[in-house]
Amino acid sequence: MSETKILEHVAMMTELRNQGVRAETTQGVRRDIARQLGVRIPGNQTPLNERDSWTLPDAAKVFGVDYEALRIAANLGLLTTYRPRTRRGTLGRRHVTRAEMNRYLSQFEE
Repeated sequence: MSETKILEHVAMMTELRNQGVRAETTQGVRRDIARQLGVRIPGNQTPLNERDSWTLPDAAKVFGVDYEALRIAANLGLLTTYRPRTRRGTLGRRHVTRAEMNRYLSQFEE
């Protein structure tokens, strides 16, 4: 994804906002624009560092720790994780909460 495509997308979204496009239609319009520009727009617009829970790879990025270390800690039971249900009702990927990450990382502080 090039910087030019991102800037084009931002300009298009600003233009739509200025035209008074309603929120109900914006999502469909955004999807169409993203397809045209070849840009992937994530479904969850909340920035990673503002979320209350993450998948293990995302938690590793936010807290700046090694993913493999988190995975091993979760496998050993040192890091408590949960698996939320997907839309189909099956168990999803492992998630860890902010409080649990803070508790786990506080063990390594001096």
